[in-house]
Amino acid sequence: MLRRTRVFIVELMLLCAFSGYASAEIIDDITLKTDGNGEVDAVVKFTVPIQYLRHFPQRRSADFSIYFNILGSVPRNEWQNYESHRSPPSDIVRGFTVTTRNLSTGPKIDVQFNRPAEFKVTPGPDDRTLLIHIKTGSKPPEPESKPIPSLPLPGVAPVVAPPVAVPPMPVTTKAATPPPVPPVTAKPVPEPAKLPAATPPPPVALTPEPEKPKPTPTPAQIAAAKAVISPASKPMKLGGKDGLPVFPELEQVTQGAVSAQPSESPTLAEQTKRANAQAAVMMAKGRDSLLGGEMFAAIDAFNKVLQLPPNKYSADAQLWIGIAREKGGQLAKAKLEYESYLKLYPNGAGKMWVSERLAKLQSVPTQSPYAAQPSLARAQGTEMQFTQYGNVSMYYYWGNSQTDTVATVGGVQSPTSLSVIDQKSLIGNVNVTARAYNNEFDNRLVFQGLKAMNFLPDQPDKNRTSAFYYEVKNRVDDYSARVGRQSALGGGVLGRFDGISAGYGITSNWRANVVYGRLSDDTVDSKPVFYGASLDFGVRNPLGGSVYAISQKADGLTDRKAVGGNLRYFDQGKSAIAMLDYDTQFKALNIFTVQGTLNAESDTDYNFLVDRRRSPVLSIKNAINGYTQTWAVQVVDPATGLPPIDPATGLPFPPEFNYFSAPSTIGELRQNGFTMDDILDLANKRTAVTNVAQIGVNKRIKEKWQAGGDVVVAYTSSLPESGTQNGDGTTGVEGYGPPMPATGKAVTLTGRVSGSDVIFRRDTTTYTLSFNKSSSAKGETFVFYNHAYLSELLASLSERLTLDTTLTQNWQKDSLGGKTTRYALMLKTGYQVRNNLTLEAEGGFEQSNVKPAALEPSKIKRKYVSLGFRWDF
Repeated sequence: MLRRTRVFIVELMLLCAFSGYASAEIIDDITLKTDGNGEVDAVVKFTVPIQYLRHFPQRRSADFSIYFNILGSVPRNEWQNYESHRSPPSDIVRGFTVTTRNLSTGPKIDVQFNRPAEFKVTPGPDDRTLLIHIKTGSKPPEPESKPIPSLPLPGVAPVVAPPVAVPPMPVTTKAATPPPVPPVTAKPVPEPAKLPAATPPPPVALTPEPEKPKPTPTPAQIAAAKAVISPASKPMKLGGKDGLPVFPELEQVTQGAVSAQPSESPTLAEQTKRANAQAAVMMAKGRDSLLGGEMFAAIDAFNKVLQLPPNKYSADAQLWIGIAREKGGQLAKAKLEYESYLKLYPNGAGKMWVSERLAKLQSVPTQSPYAAQPSLARAQGTEMQFTQYGNVSMYYYWGNSQTDTVATVGGVQSPTSLSVIDQKSLIGNVNVTARAYNNEFDNRLVFQGLKAMNFLPDQPDKNRTSAFYYEVKNRVDDYSARVGRQSALGGGVLGRFDGISAGYGITSNWRANVVYGRLSDDTVDSKPVFYGASLDFGVRNPLGGSVYAISQKADGLTDRKAVGGNLRYFDQGKSAIAMLDYDTQFKALNIFTVQGTLNAESDTDYNFLVDRRRSPVLSIKNAINGYTQTWAVQVVDPATGLPPIDPATGLPFPPEFNYFSAPSTIGELRQNGFTMDDILDLANKRTAVTNVAQIGVNKRIKEKWQAGGDVVVAYTSSLPESGTQNGDGTTGVEGYGPPMPATGKAVTLTGRVSGSDVIFRRDTTTYTLSFNKSSSAKGETFVFYNHAYLSELLASLSERLTLDTTLTQNWQKDSLGGKTTRYALMLKTGYQVRNNLTLEAEGGFEQSNVKPAALEPSKIKRKYVSLGFRWDF
């Protein structure tokens, strides 16, 4: 085994670049892009269509989880757990990793930053992407990876509202302040034609008044300042001489005044006094968050002031929440807050400032993240910059299953036990990206592969290459091309393929694309070859979409011929996307799906999905989904009088044995007289229709809790009898498919509560309870999940040590009276040896008690462990 392991390590580094077996990884790529506010969007691209559901914790954390549904037909047991991808290097945001987790309890990814960060998660512009909006604070954006001179655009003004600059909290040090570095002036470029542009209002600086240096506060002083506003503390002044309204002087409040319980029948004066005390604390928190560049926290603090009964700070909170939203990039919401101030406080002290600021904002249209950008002027290419990043991981898996049954014969019970090692393997992953770029070109070489060595007897090893491609993008002429093994980018391609895809931006809002390749995931019969074209419209607008046409052939015959497209709408706080695929050869609807999200002002998120699709996707290869039976029961060789010989083993078949051979190929069907119409009819009969409708809601409760739930209704159509079954039990060359009844309506109702700092400080805990009911069974499932830092349990342990705990309980009862009870416990620990090296170990135990209505009961136990590491570079 040791020798095989050494060979494995060598093979892993030279991993089967041309392997014919493609894996079912669900993460395709991670890219970074900077918006007009200097903030960063991390784009997580998936290999299959998904539906975003929720994420927790929200807004600010060092790590969080994103939950989603997979809309494709990839079986759950083929997903790769603990698949990890690293973000590209950046000087704007700190690095992070994205890892698939606990796919057995539902698809989700874990995102882990090096340090706590402010973020927001939304669906992407299509059904294969998620956007993680990462706040960068008040620090202006710097060039990516290495400094690259920017392209000046003379005469073109950005059509965005100016941010409100918020300086960081001053830090007093003994070292002398270094002299300012003179700015580097880029070489001038030919000035393009003057374009009419809206002139944005001047930015409003947020500069505190000069103060004498003060000693750095102690942790105790900081904690006390957060709890109350004490007379000894003198907070930084905000506004007044920096173009902003004066931040109100806050009354000095003691902790007792805030936490004191009101009397049974408090007077109006008592209520007002208590509201003023609570509001003063939240106003101080909002002020400090503004000065610290934490806009989400500032908005939350001012919003809590507005939720209190009317108090002396209500008007000020209404004004400053508008300023915080403007700085946070929520320009549309900032306008609404300013308008609300003028309506609620027409004679307020800040009326003049709000009116002037609102007038300036109204003169500049709010820029959407998809708004058209001015074309870049061609400049002399800067020097190429080079970078490479990725990760290597290796895990050893071991699992053992034991089945205990008790058979009763003649009133005598006979217990039996069967124990078997069902998993013993070493699996390694490699994800590598090499990048060369400048101000005009962006070149990438990407490789993602897996090597699985199986130590069980007679079990084959597997090599998987999920991506191996070269990509080039031109930023000025707006064209791109990708060659090699890659995931579908839309355009009607339904799977990973080996080939080429290319696109060209006709205008800033129109883009033409072409694709040609061979599907790499197909393992039955020949791999289909396809070509197609698509046209994207509204590329940089909130409302846009695409249309496409595609043709696919297998065995020289048209396998799939379809037209379709999608229509999407993305704006601040709401999104929707609809997709349709129609097969012109089958004359049938293949896929229709609509999904959307809505983020309400009350910290409530809604999502919905309506999905109807053929499963599997319509294809002439579905015609060979039946089975063929070559020999019937008790068939013997006339020459010997013995059962026929099994060609696989060279031994006779048992006297009573039904031999089912592999399905025929499309070529064999053609050779046996099947016409194209016959094949289409057979394929259509063997393709079911699945229907899913889902609606969900998630509500943020205070700062540390989130509650939500969803309802899912699913239905799968029946399948008619297909093919030929002869009287002697044999079948025709096309095989035989027995009739399959419809599943009936299956309803699942799920409720969940998530919280942070629940059991331990800085932990994340989720409780989930679901109920399901269908025509064949009903049951309940409870899941408890906790992610904790072990340093919070024992101070001697490092913060780099984490523990994940998952407890699952399931109760199921079928329509015949049978019962199944399942319990499962999983523990996983990780230790970050260095910033780029993590050791992980996992162990689990599960037990199923099965009591069928007509058979003997059984007890199935399984235990498993895994050990491994991940190295990021």
